[in-house]
Amino acid sequence: MKEIQMAFIINNQTKRLYNILNVFERFTTCTLKTLSSETATSDRTLLRDIQVIKTYFEESIAITSTISGYHFSVVDKTLFIEKKQKLIEDEPLFKLIESIFYNQCLSLSEWADTLHLSESSLVRYLKCIQPVLDDYEISVLTNPLDFSGKEINIRRFFYDFYYESDITSHTMFPSLAVYHLTLVFRKSKFFEEFAHISFNDFKYTLHITIERFINGKTIDELPKEINFLKKKIPIYYCANVKHNMVKYFGTDLSETEKLYLYAILLSKRSLMSICSEVAFLEKLPLKRQALQWAEAYMLIAAPPISEKERSLVFFESFFSNLLFVYQLSPVLNQNLTENSYLIEQYSVNTYKKTYSFIQQNISPILDLNEKQTKDISANLSVYLDSMRIMYWKTTKNIAFFLEGNRYICENIRAMAIKSVGKYHNLYFPDATDMTPEYFEDNEISIVITNYSHYVSEYLYECTHLLFEPYPTHKDWQRLFVLLNPKAKLVFSDFLFET
Repeated sequence: MKEIQMAFIINNQTKRLYNILNVFERFTTCTLKTLSSETATSDRTLLRDIQVIKTYFEESIAITSTISGYHFSVVDKTLFIEKKQKLIEDEPLFKLIESIFYNQCLSLSEWADTLHLSESSLVRYLKCIQPVLDDYEISVLTNPLDFSGKEINIRRFFYDFYYESDITSHTMFPSLAVYHLTLVFRKSKFFEEFAHISFNDFKYTLHITIERFINGKTIDELPKEINFLKKKIPIYYCANVKHNMVKYFGTDLSETEKLYLYAILLSKRSLMSICSEVAFLEKLPLKRQALQWAEAYMLIAAPPISEKERSLVFFESFFSNLLFVYQLSPVLNQNLTENSYLIEQYSVNTYKKTYSFIQQNISPILDLNEKQTKDISANLSVYLDSMRIMYWKTTKNIAFFLEGNRYICENIRAMAIKSVGKYHNLYFPDATDMTPEYFEDNEISIVITNYSHYVSEYLYECTHLLFEPYPTHKDWQRLFVLLNPKAKLVFSDFLFET
Protein backbone atom coordinates (compact mmCIF):
# COMPACT_ATOMS: atom_id res chain seq x y z
CA MET A 1 0.00 0.00 0.00
CA LYS A 2 1.20 3.50 -0.88
CA GLU A 3 2.30 5.94 1.84
CA ILE A 4 -0.42 8.41 0.93
CA GLN A 5 -3.04 5.76 1.80
CA MET A 6 -1.20 4.48 4.86
CA ALA A 7 -1.45 7.93 6.41
CA PHE A 8 -5.24 7.63 6.49
CA ILE A 9 -5.30 4.34 8.43
CA ILE A 10 -6.04 4.96 12.10
CA ASN A 11 -5.87 1.34 13.30
CA ASN A 12 -2.25 0.82 14.38
CA GLN A 13 -2.29 -2.95 13.94
CA THR A 14 -3.66 -2.62 10.40
CA LYS A 15 -0.84 -0.20 9.61
CA ARG A 16 1.70 -2.67 10.95
CA LEU A 17 0.20 -5.53 8.91
CA TYR A 18 0.43 -3.50 5.71
CA ASN A 19 4.02 -2.52 6.53
CA ILE A 20 4.95 -6.17 7.06
CA LEU A 21 3.26 -7.18 3.81
CA ASN A 22 5.06 -4.38 1.96
CA VAL A 23 8.40 -5.74 3.20
CA PHE A 24 7.49 -9.34 2.37
CA GLU A 25 6.44 -8.38 -1.15
CA ARG A 26 9.72 -6.51 -1.68
CA PHE A 27 12.13 -9.08 -0.28
CA THR A 28 10.21 -12.42 -0.27
CA THR A 29 12.75 -13.86 2.17
CA CYS A 30 13.91 -11.71 5.07
CA THR A 31 15.13 -11.96 8.62
CA LEU A 32 13.25 -10.88 11.71
CA LYS A 33 15.89 -8.16 12.08
CA THR A 34 15.13 -6.82 8.60
CA LEU A 35 11.42 -6.86 9.29
CA SER A 36 11.95 -5.07 12.58
CA SER A 37 14.17 -2.43 10.97
CA GLU A 38 11.90 -1.84 7.96
CA THR A 39 8.69 -1.63 10.01
CA ALA A 40 10.12 -0.02 13.19
CA THR A 41 8.41 -2.73 15.23
CA SER A 42 9.67 -4.83 18.13
CA ASP A 43 10.39 -8.53 17.59
CA ARG A 44 7.65 -9.54 20.00
CA THR A 45 5.01 -7.46 18.21
CA LEU A 46 6.25 -8.72 14.84
CA LEU A 47 5.85 -12.36 15.83
CA ARG A 48 2.30 -11.66 16.96
CA ASP A 49 1.46 -9.71 13.79
CA ILE A 50 2.89 -12.43 11.52
CA GLN A 51 0.60 -14.91 13.19
CA VAL A 52 -2.34 -12.55 12.62
CA ILE A 53 -1.38 -12.32 8.93
CA LYS A 54 -1.24 -16.12 8.64
CA THR A 55 -4.66 -16.49 10.25
CA TYR A 56 -6.32 -13.69 8.28
CA PHE A 57 -5.00 -14.56 4.84
CA GLU A 58 -5.42 -18.30 5.35
CA GLU A 59 -4.65 -20.37 2.24
CA SER A 60 -4.01 -17.33 -0.01
CA ILE A 61 -0.40 -17.05 1.24
CA ALA A 62 2.38 -19.16 2.74
CA ILE A 63 4.81 -17.88 5.37
CA THR A 64 7.46 -20.39 6.36
CA SER A 65 10.29 -20.11 8.86
CA THR A 66 13.76 -20.67 7.41
CA ILE A 67 17.31 -20.53 8.73
CA SER A 68 17.62 -17.01 7.29
CA GLY A 69 14.27 -15.83 8.63
CA TYR A 70 10.89 -15.96 6.89
CA HIS A 71 9.94 -16.89 3.35
CA PHE A 72 6.75 -15.32 1.98
CA SER A 73 4.85 -16.48 -1.09
CA VAL A 74 1.43 -15.80 -2.56
CA VAL A 75 -0.50 -19.00 -3.23
CA ASP A 76 -3.77 -17.54 -4.51
CA LYS A 77 -3.10 -14.05 -5.85
CA THR A 78 -6.74 -13.15 -6.50
CA LEU A 79 -7.81 -14.13 -2.98
CA PHE A 80 -4.74 -12.45 -1.46
CA ILE A 81 -5.49 -9.13 -3.20
CA GLU A 82 -9.15 -9.34 -2.24
CA LYS A 83 -8.39 -9.94 1.44
CA LYS A 84 -5.68 -7.28 1.49
CA GLN A 85 -8.10 -4.72 0.09
CA LYS A 86 -10.66 -5.56 2.77
CA LEU A 87 -8.20 -4.95 5.60
CA ILE A 88 -9.19 -1.29 5.64
CA GLU A 89 -12.91 -1.80 5.03
CA ASP A 90 -13.84 -0.14 8.35
CA GLU A 91 -11.27 2.66 8.27
CA PRO A 92 -13.24 5.90 8.89
CA LEU A 93 -10.96 8.45 7.19
CA PHE A 94 -11.34 6.71 3.83
CA LYS A 95 -15.12 7.24 4.06
CA LEU A 96 -14.52 10.86 4.99
CA ILE A 97 -12.27 11.45 1.96
CA GLU A 98 -14.90 10.06 -0.39
CA SER A 99 -17.55 12.40 1.07
CA ILE A 100 -15.22 15.37 0.57
CA PHE A 101 -14.66 14.34 -3.04
CA TYR A 102 -18.40 14.46 -3.75
CA ASN A 103 -18.78 17.67 -1.67
CA GLN A 104 -21.06 15.90 0.81
CA CYS A 105 -19.47 17.71 3.70
CA LEU A 106 -20.60 17.40 7.33
CA SER A 107 -19.50 19.27 10.42
CA LEU A 108 -16.90 17.86 12.78
CA SER A 109 -19.54 16.86 15.32
CA GLU A 110 -21.71 15.18 12.66
CA TRP A 111 -18.73 13.18 11.42
CA ALA A 112 -17.78 12.20 14.96
CA ASP A 113 -21.30 10.81 15.46
CA THR A 114 -21.33 9.08 12.06
CA LEU A 115 -17.92 7.44 12.60
CA HIS A 116 -18.53 6.67 16.31
CA LEU A 117 -15.50 8.69 17.37
CA SER A 118 -15.06 11.50 19.84
CA GLU A 119 -14.47 14.93 18.34
CA SER A 120 -11.06 15.14 20.01
CA SER A 121 -10.03 11.77 18.50
CA LEU A 122 -11.19 12.85 15.06
CA VAL A 123 -9.25 16.12 15.33
CA ARG A 124 -6.16 14.14 16.37
CA TYR A 125 -6.47 11.84 13.35
CA LEU A 126 -6.90 14.81 11.03
CA LYS A 127 -3.70 16.35 12.37
CA CYS A 128 -1.90 13.09 11.56
CA ILE A 129 -2.81 13.34 7.87
CA GLN A 130 -1.82 17.00 7.53
CA PRO A 131 1.82 16.22 6.58
CA VAL A 132 0.51 14.34 3.52
CA LEU A 133 -1.82 17.19 2.63
CA ASP A 134 1.05 19.67 3.03
CA ASP A 135 2.68 18.14 -0.06
CA TYR A 136 -0.40 19.24 -2.01
CA GLU A 137 -0.54 22.65 -0.32
CA ILE A 138 -3.99 21.90 1.07
CA SER A 139 -5.41 21.63 4.58
CA VAL A 140 -8.57 20.49 6.39
CA LEU A 141 -11.42 22.78 7.41
CA THR A 142 -13.61 21.48 10.24
CA ASN A 143 -16.90 23.34 9.87
CA PRO A 144 -17.92 21.77 7.60
CA LEU A 145 -15.14 19.21 7.23
CA ASP A 146 -13.62 19.92 3.81
CA PHE A 147 -10.33 20.57 2.02
CA SER A 148 -9.00 24.09 1.78
CA GLY A 149 -6.60 25.09 -0.97
CA LYS A 150 -6.41 25.51 -4.74
CA GLU A 151 -8.91 23.27 -6.51
CA ILE A 152 -6.21 22.18 -8.98
CA ASN A 153 -4.11 20.87 -6.08
CA ILE A 154 -7.10 19.18 -4.44
CA ARG A 155 -7.87 17.38 -7.69
CA ARG A 156 -4.28 16.24 -7.93
CA PHE A 157 -4.59 14.76 -4.44
CA PHE A 158 -7.70 12.81 -5.47
CA TYR A 159 -5.94 11.66 -8.66
CA ASP A 160 -2.99 10.30 -6.64
CA PHE A 161 -5.22 8.84 -3.93
CA TYR A 162 -7.65 7.02 -6.22
CA TYR A 163 -5.74 6.36 -9.45
CA GLU A 164 -1.99 6.35 -8.76
CA SER A 165 -2.32 4.47 -5.46
CA ASP A 166 -3.27 0.87 -4.74
CA ILE A 167 -6.82 -0.35 -5.23
CA THR A 168 -8.58 -0.84 -1.90
CA SER A 169 -12.12 -1.55 -0.73
CA HIS A 170 -12.56 2.26 -0.72
CA THR A 171 -11.21 2.94 -4.20
CA MET A 172 -13.59 5.16 -6.12
CA PHE A 173 -14.26 3.86 -9.62
CA PRO A 174 -15.54 6.15 -12.39
CA SER A 175 -19.18 5.80 -13.35
CA LEU A 176 -20.48 3.99 -16.42
CA ALA A 177 -21.26 7.38 -17.96
CA VAL A 178 -17.60 8.43 -17.62
CA TYR A 179 -16.53 5.08 -19.10
CA HIS A 180 -18.68 5.66 -22.19
CA LEU A 181 -17.56 9.28 -22.41
CA THR A 182 -13.93 8.14 -22.37
CA LEU A 183 -14.63 5.66 -25.16
CA VAL A 184 -16.32 8.35 -27.24
CA PHE A 185 -13.44 10.77 -26.76
CA ARG A 186 -10.83 8.12 -27.50
CA LYS A 187 -12.51 7.37 -30.83
CA SER A 188 -12.97 10.99 -31.84
CA LYS A 189 -10.66 13.79 -33.00
CA PHE A 190 -10.63 14.93 -29.38
CA PHE A 191 -7.75 12.54 -28.70
CA GLU A 192 -5.57 13.57 -31.64
CA GLU A 193 -4.44 16.65 -29.71
CA PHE A 194 -2.80 14.63 -26.98
CA ALA A 195 0.07 12.19 -26.53
CA HIS A 196 -0.39 8.55 -25.64
CA ILE A 197 -2.54 8.41 -22.47
CA SER A 198 -3.69 5.13 -20.93
CA PHE A 199 -7.43 4.51 -20.90
CA ASN A 200 -7.80 4.55 -17.11
CA ASP A 201 -5.60 7.63 -16.72
CA PHE A 202 -7.86 9.41 -19.19
CA LYS A 203 -10.97 8.05 -17.46
CA TYR A 204 -9.94 9.13 -13.95
CA THR A 205 -8.90 12.57 -15.20
CA LEU A 206 -12.36 13.01 -16.73
CA HIS A 207 -14.11 11.55 -13.68
CA ILE A 208 -12.41 13.86 -11.19
CA THR A 209 -12.97 16.92 -13.39
CA ILE A 210 -16.65 16.19 -14.02
CA GLU A 211 -17.65 15.08 -10.52
CA ARG A 212 -15.92 17.98 -8.78
CA PHE A 213 -17.51 20.44 -11.23
CA ILE A 214 -21.00 18.96 -11.01
CA ASN A 215 -20.82 18.89 -7.22
CA GLY A 216 -19.96 22.58 -6.98
CA LYS A 217 -16.16 22.40 -6.58
CA THR A 218 -15.23 24.38 -9.65
CA ILE A 219 -12.13 26.01 -11.05
CA ASP A 220 -13.29 29.56 -11.62
CA GLU A 221 -9.98 30.99 -12.76
CA LEU A 222 -6.74 29.62 -14.17
CA PRO A 223 -3.32 31.29 -14.06
CA LYS A 224 -3.10 34.02 -16.69
CA GLU A 225 0.13 32.41 -17.98
CA ILE A 226 -1.87 29.71 -19.78
CA ASN A 227 -4.39 32.06 -21.40
CA PHE A 228 -2.48 31.55 -24.66
CA LEU A 229 -4.14 28.13 -24.89
CA LYS A 230 -7.54 29.71 -25.55
CA LYS A 231 -6.34 30.53 -29.06
CA LYS A 232 -4.77 27.09 -29.52
CA ILE A 233 -7.78 24.92 -28.65
CA PRO A 234 -9.36 23.48 -31.82
CA ILE A 235 -12.98 24.51 -32.42
CA TYR A 236 -14.13 20.89 -32.45
CA TYR A 237 -12.74 20.33 -28.93
CA CYS A 238 -15.24 22.57 -27.15
CA ALA A 239 -18.12 21.44 -29.37
CA ASN A 240 -17.24 17.79 -28.75
CA VAL A 241 -17.08 18.27 -24.97
CA LYS A 242 -20.38 20.17 -24.88
CA HIS A 243 -22.25 17.64 -27.03
CA ASN A 244 -21.12 14.61 -25.02
CA MET A 245 -21.35 16.25 -21.59
CA VAL A 246 -24.98 17.15 -22.27
CA LYS A 247 -25.61 13.67 -23.63
CA TYR A 248 -24.18 11.76 -20.65
CA PHE A 249 -24.52 14.25 -17.77
CA GLY A 250 -27.23 16.69 -18.83
CA THR A 251 -24.95 19.71 -18.43
CA ASP A 252 -21.89 21.28 -20.00
CA LEU A 253 -18.55 22.15 -18.40
CA SER A 254 -17.72 25.84 -18.01
CA GLU A 255 -15.23 27.39 -20.44
CA THR A 256 -12.63 27.51 -17.66
CA GLU A 257 -13.13 23.82 -16.86
CA LYS A 258 -12.76 22.94 -20.53
CA LEU A 259 -9.52 24.87 -20.65
CA TYR A 260 -8.32 23.14 -17.46
CA LEU A 261 -9.17 19.68 -18.83
CA TYR A 262 -7.43 20.47 -22.12
CA ALA A 263 -4.32 21.69 -20.28
CA ILE A 264 -4.15 18.67 -17.96
CA LEU A 265 -4.50 16.19 -20.82
CA LEU A 266 -2.04 18.13 -22.96
CA SER A 267 0.56 17.97 -20.16
CA LYS A 268 0.63 14.16 -20.19
CA ARG A 269 3.53 13.87 -22.63
CA SER A 270 5.05 10.73 -24.09
CA LEU A 271 8.09 9.43 -25.96
CA MET A 272 5.93 7.42 -28.34
CA SER A 273 5.92 9.98 -31.16
CA ILE A 274 8.35 12.77 -31.94
CA CYS A 275 5.76 14.33 -34.26
CA SER A 276 3.40 14.67 -31.30
CA GLU A 277 6.11 16.45 -29.28
CA VAL A 278 6.92 18.81 -32.16
CA ALA A 279 3.22 19.68 -32.40
CA PHE A 280 3.15 20.20 -28.62
CA LEU A 281 6.09 22.62 -28.76
CA GLU A 282 4.41 24.53 -31.58
CA LYS A 283 1.39 25.12 -29.32
CA LEU A 284 3.47 26.75 -26.60
CA PRO A 285 5.00 30.20 -26.63
CA LEU A 286 8.72 29.88 -27.34
CA LYS A 287 10.48 29.17 -24.05
CA ARG A 288 14.13 30.00 -24.49
CA GLN A 289 14.75 28.83 -20.92
CA ALA A 290 13.44 25.33 -21.70
CA LEU A 291 15.65 25.05 -24.78
CA GLN A 292 18.68 26.17 -22.78
CA TRP A 293 17.98 23.54 -20.13
CA ALA A 294 17.55 20.91 -22.85
CA GLU A 295 20.85 21.82 -24.50
CA ALA A 296 22.65 21.77 -21.13
CA TYR A 297 21.13 18.43 -20.14
CA MET A 298 22.21 16.93 -23.47
CA LEU A 299 25.79 17.10 -22.15
CA ILE A 300 24.77 14.78 -19.29
CA ALA A 301 22.60 12.51 -21.41
CA ALA A 302 25.27 12.18 -24.12
CA PRO A 303 23.06 10.75 -26.89
CA PRO A 304 24.66 9.08 -29.92
CA ILE A 305 25.42 11.52 -32.75
CA SER A 306 22.67 9.95 -34.83
CA GLU A 307 20.12 10.65 -32.07
CA LYS A 308 21.09 14.20 -31.06
CA GLU A 309 18.42 15.98 -33.09
CA ARG A 310 15.57 13.78 -31.90
CA SER A 311 16.84 13.78 -28.31
CA LEU A 312 16.94 17.58 -28.22
CA VAL A 313 13.29 17.74 -29.29
CA PHE A 314 12.27 15.32 -26.54
CA PHE A 315 14.27 17.14 -23.86
CA GLU A 316 12.91 20.51 -24.97
CA SER A 317 9.43 19.01 -24.73
CA PHE A 318 10.15 17.72 -21.21
CA PHE A 319 11.41 21.07 -19.92
CA SER A 320 8.73 23.07 -21.74
CA ASN A 321 6.09 20.83 -20.19
CA LEU A 322 7.74 21.24 -16.79
CA LEU A 323 7.31 25.01 -17.11
CA PHE A 324 3.78 24.65 -18.51
CA VAL A 325 2.70 22.43 -15.61
CA TYR A 326 4.49 24.68 -13.11
CA GLN A 327 2.38 27.59 -14.31
CA LEU A 328 -0.78 25.59 -13.62
CA SER A 329 0.52 24.56 -10.19
CA PRO A 330 3.96 23.48 -8.91
CA VAL A 331 2.21 20.56 -7.17
CA LEU A 332 1.49 18.95 -10.55
CA ASN A 333 5.20 18.24 -11.06
CA GLN A 334 5.28 16.02 -7.97
CA ASN A 335 5.15 12.22 -7.61
CA LEU A 336 4.03 9.76 -5.03
CA THR A 337 7.01 9.21 -2.73
CA GLU A 338 7.35 5.53 -3.68
CA ASN A 339 7.53 6.29 -7.40
CA SER A 340 10.47 8.65 -7.01
CA TYR A 341 12.20 6.24 -4.63
CA LEU A 342 11.88 3.32 -7.06
CA ILE A 343 13.20 5.39 -9.96
CA GLU A 344 16.12 6.59 -7.85
CA GLN A 345 17.00 2.99 -6.93
CA TYR A 346 16.62 1.79 -10.51
CA SER A 347 18.71 4.55 -12.10
CA VAL A 348 21.20 5.43 -9.36
CA ASN A 349 23.94 7.04 -11.47
CA THR A 350 21.57 8.83 -13.82
CA TYR A 351 19.51 10.08 -10.89
CA LYS A 352 22.54 11.52 -9.07
CA LYS A 353 23.66 13.49 -12.12
CA THR A 354 20.12 14.59 -12.92
CA TYR A 355 19.39 15.66 -9.34
CA SER A 356 22.55 17.76 -9.34
CA PHE A 357 21.49 19.34 -12.66
CA ILE A 358 17.96 20.15 -11.45
CA GLN A 359 19.21 21.44 -8.10
CA GLN A 360 21.76 23.78 -9.69
CA ASN A 361 19.92 24.95 -12.80
CA ILE A 362 16.17 24.77 -12.19
CA SER A 363 15.39 24.77 -8.47
CA PRO A 364 16.74 28.31 -7.86
CA ILE A 365 14.82 29.76 -10.83
CA LEU A 366 11.49 28.09 -10.04
CA ASP A 367 12.01 28.16 -6.26
CA LEU A 368 11.36 24.41 -6.00
CA ASN A 369 11.18 22.72 -2.62
CA GLU A 370 13.18 19.56 -1.92
CA LYS A 371 10.33 17.20 -2.81
CA GLN A 372 9.72 18.90 -6.14
CA THR A 373 13.45 18.84 -6.90
CA LYS A 374 13.63 15.10 -6.17
CA ASP A 375 10.44 14.27 -8.07
CA ILE A 376 11.40 16.22 -11.19
CA SER A 377 14.85 14.60 -11.05
CA ALA A 378 13.24 11.17 -10.84
CA ASN A 379 10.90 11.91 -13.75
CA LEU A 380 13.72 13.18 -15.94
CA SER A 381 15.93 10.20 -15.02
CA VAL A 382 13.36 7.61 -16.06
CA TYR A 383 12.49 9.73 -19.12
CA LEU A 384 16.13 9.58 -20.20
CA ASP A 385 16.31 5.87 -19.49
CA SER A 386 13.18 5.22 -21.58
CA MET A 387 14.65 7.28 -24.41
CA ARG A 388 17.83 5.22 -24.34
CA ILE A 389 15.85 1.99 -24.50
CA MET A 390 13.49 3.14 -27.26
CA TYR A 391 15.83 5.06 -29.54
CA TRP A 392 19.48 4.75 -28.60
CA LYS A 393 19.74 1.15 -29.67
CA THR A 394 23.18 -0.39 -29.30
CA THR A 395 22.85 -3.35 -31.60
CA LYS A 396 25.08 -6.35 -30.91
CA ASN A 397 25.90 -9.27 -33.19
CA ILE A 398 25.23 -12.52 -31.31
CA ALA A 399 26.22 -15.95 -32.59
CA PHE A 400 24.53 -19.12 -31.30
CA PHE A 401 26.52 -22.35 -31.69
CA LEU A 402 23.99 -25.02 -30.75
CA GLU A 403 24.37 -28.77 -30.43
CA GLY A 404 22.20 -31.65 -29.25
CA ASN A 405 18.61 -32.65 -29.88
CA ARG A 406 17.48 -30.85 -33.02
CA TYR A 407 14.06 -30.04 -31.56
CA ILE A 408 15.65 -28.43 -28.49
CA CYS A 409 18.08 -26.49 -30.69
CA GLU A 410 15.16 -25.29 -32.78
CA ASN A 411 13.39 -24.19 -29.60
CA ILE A 412 16.46 -22.22 -28.45
CA ARG A 413 16.61 -20.47 -31.81
CA ALA A 414 12.90 -19.60 -31.56
CA MET A 415 13.33 -18.27 -28.02
CA ALA A 416 16.32 -16.17 -29.04
CA ILE A 417 14.51 -14.66 -32.01
CA LYS A 418 11.48 -13.85 -29.85
CA SER A 419 13.34 -12.41 -26.86
CA VAL A 420 16.31 -10.51 -28.35
CA GLY A 421 16.03 -10.73 -32.14
CA LYS A 422 14.11 -7.47 -32.44
CA TYR A 423 17.00 -5.42 -31.06
CA HIS A 424 20.09 -7.40 -31.99
CA ASN A 425 21.49 -9.25 -35.00
CA LEU A 426 21.40 -13.01 -34.47
CA TYR A 427 23.55 -15.59 -36.23
CA PHE A 428 23.14 -19.35 -36.09
CA PRO A 429 26.36 -20.68 -37.67
CA ASP A 430 27.67 -24.21 -37.81
CA ALA A 431 30.79 -25.44 -36.00
CA THR A 432 32.71 -25.13 -39.27
CA ASP A 433 32.23 -21.35 -38.98
CA MET A 434 33.95 -21.17 -35.61
CA THR A 435 36.99 -19.32 -36.88
CA PRO A 436 38.59 -15.94 -36.10
CA GLU A 437 37.76 -14.85 -39.64
CA TYR A 438 34.02 -15.56 -39.15
CA PHE A 439 33.94 -13.64 -35.87
CA GLU A 440 35.83 -10.72 -37.40
CA ASP A 441 33.91 -10.55 -40.67
CA ASN A 442 30.54 -10.58 -38.88
CA GLU A 443 31.74 -8.45 -35.96
CA ILE A 444 30.44 -10.99 -33.45
CA SER A 445 30.44 -9.50 -29.95
CA ILE A 446 28.77 -12.30 -27.96
CA VAL A 447 28.79 -16.05 -28.46
CA ILE A 448 26.19 -18.37 -26.92
CA THR A 449 26.57 -22.13 -26.87
CA ASN A 450 25.04 -25.08 -25.07
CA TYR A 451 28.05 -27.31 -25.83
CA SER A 452 30.79 -27.08 -23.19
CA HIS A 453 33.47 -28.50 -25.53
CA TYR A 454 33.29 -25.37 -27.67
CA VAL A 455 34.15 -23.18 -24.70
CA SER A 456 37.31 -25.00 -23.77
CA GLU A 457 38.47 -25.43 -27.35
CA TYR A 458 37.44 -22.26 -29.16
CA LEU A 459 35.65 -19.59 -27.14
CA TYR A 460 37.76 -18.99 -24.03
CA GLU A 461 39.02 -15.66 -25.41
CA CYS A 462 35.57 -14.44 -26.57
CA THR A 463 32.72 -12.90 -24.60
CA HIS A 464 30.52 -15.94 -24.28
CA LEU A 465 27.86 -17.68 -22.24
CA LEU A 466 27.53 -21.41 -21.73
CA PHE A 467 23.87 -22.44 -21.58
CA GLU A 468 22.57 -25.69 -20.20
CA PRO A 469 21.82 -28.27 -22.95
CA TYR A 470 18.18 -27.23 -22.47
CA PRO A 471 18.50 -23.60 -21.22
CA THR A 472 16.90 -22.60 -17.93
CA HIS A 473 15.32 -19.20 -17.21
CA LYS A 474 18.58 -18.31 -15.40
CA ASP A 475 20.52 -18.85 -18.62
CA TRP A 476 18.27 -16.37 -20.41
CA GLN A 477 18.55 -13.96 -17.47
CA ARG A 478 22.34 -14.02 -17.80
CA LEU A 479 22.03 -13.10 -21.46
CA PHE A 480 19.59 -10.26 -20.74
CA VAL A 481 21.91 -8.88 -18.06
CA LEU A 482 24.91 -9.11 -20.39
CA LEU A 483 23.00 -7.14 -23.01
CA ASN A 484 21.63 -4.67 -20.48
CA PRO A 485 22.92 -4.66 -16.87
CA LYS A 486 19.64 -3.13 -15.68
CA ALA A 487 17.85 -6.30 -16.71
CA LYS A 488 19.06 -7.70 -13.40
CA LEU A 489 16.62 -5.36 -11.68
CA VAL A 490 13.79 -5.77 -14.16
CA PHE A 491 13.93 -9.54 -14.58
CA SER A 492 14.96 -10.64 -11.08
CA ASP A 493 12.08 -13.14 -11.00
CA PHE A 494 11.71 -13.44 -14.77
CA LEU A 495 10.55 -16.71 -16.31
CA PHE A 496 10.63 -16.57 -20.07
CA GLU A 497 7.61 -18.29 -21.55
CA THR A 498 6.89 -19.22 -25.11
